[in-house]
Amino acid sequence: MAYYRDLDRCTYFAPECDDALVAVGWLGTWARLSSGSVDPQFFERLESLANRPWRPFLYLGGQECGLCQHRGPFFTANLFIPYGGRTFAAPEGITHYISAHWYQPPDEFVLAVHRLSRDAQCRVRSSPRGERRSTACTSLRPTLGR
Repeated sequence: MAYYRDLDRCTYFAPECDDALVAVGWLGTWARLSSGSVDPQFFERLESLANRPWRPFLYLGGQECGLCQHRGPFFTANLFIPYGGRTFAAPEGITHYISAHWYQPPDEFVLAVHRLSRDAQCRVRSSPRGERRSTACTSLRPTLGR
């Protein structure tokens, strides 16, 4: 899996998206893991977003959890969370990293998940699929209020 430090620019997707995305939860086996407990309400909300992720990009393949000792789960999707003029990009495995490996995401991301309104969730989920990448990247630029 690609590794990015939390809150760094995420360049995993199309080059025209580089300025639009902020990385959270792109963990590597050798990376320092920010660990601790997380608020149960945050985790439940994040889990519900991960269960029905908006996918402006579709990739073939996926990634097995590299932090598990034996046969970790396999992930294929990514989460996009708009907030405060930024869009956070996280692998869907972030919920597994939190529950199994005690990963603690940055406070800014936790706040973004808490504050994501129901209306914003609906707009994110109902965004068209199969759009060209440049159009998808434009839609990733946060247009949703705080």
